[in-house]
Amino acid sequence: MNYVVPRLGIKTTLVGLYMGKVWGQLPTSSAPYLPAVEVGDYFIVNVKLSKEFKKHLEFYLGAENLFDRNYQQELDFPGPGRNLYAGMIYKF
Repeated sequence: MNYVVPRLGIKTTLVGLYMGKVWGQLPTSSAPYLPAVEVGDYFIVNVKLSKEFKKHLEFYLGAENLFDRNYQQELDFPGPGRNLYAGMIYKF
């Protein structure tokens, strides 16, 4: 979702990511005895705020995994925790 705050001109970007039914392990023809193991589902939220100055300069700050959710993208490999970042873009 994108929203520009009126009068301030701050662009707000909010992204929600839901992942469900991820299998970390499945039986194969060479190892049919392996149990099927499902990695838990998860929902993470990312947010970014940015402000443009004089058409050439933009400052931004954001957070990924805003609520510091513990999750696994793959079996036994935890996903990254909350990440904060800031930066500047200069267009010429």
